[in-house]
Amino acid sequence: MTSTVTLPSWIFLLLLLAASYALIMSVLFPSVRWYLRRRLNRTVDKLNSSLQIKIRPLQRSKRQVLIDQLMFDREILVIIEEQSQRDNIPRDVLQQKVKSYAREIVPSFNAYIYYQVFYWLAKKVSRFIYRVRVAAAQPNKLQAIDPDATVVFVMNHRSNMDYVLISYLAA
Repeated sequence: MTSTVTLPSWIFLLLLLAASYALIMSVLFPSVRWYLRRRLNRTVDKLNSSLQIKIRPLQRSKRQVLIDQLMFDREILVIIEEQSQRDNIPRDVLQQKVKSYAREIVPSFNAYIYYQVFYWLAKKVSRFIYRVRVAAAQPNKLQAIDPDATVVFVMNHRSNMDYVLISYLAA
């Protein structure tokens, strides 16, 4: 136990780099991720207090979680099994196809960016191009809408600017 171990300096530097990398990945990144997630949740809670239509927990879920829930849904797994047996296709191939479909249909949604950054951007661009006046024809009916209801905005598409304008007006 009292003998000396000698290493070439390049091996020592390589071990030091590997240890630093392991420390950063296992200690620093999770704590930074936790800090940022906490700030994002506080911001969304603050936004929810000012929005009439609330941001639901599903909209806060990570995209990958929603994709996994869709891929491993019982009904989807039953359909994969049935088609695998019927068409003699390996389950892995069908599972990859389901994964690609799930990635295609599950939206990527960041509430902070959508409600803070894009709202601000839509407001500035809309007011730069148009003289925007926001008014409701029947404000009593708008106030009477159930907060848990899904609101659909219908617009007459005339230009690509309509999407920016409707985003601002909906917010």
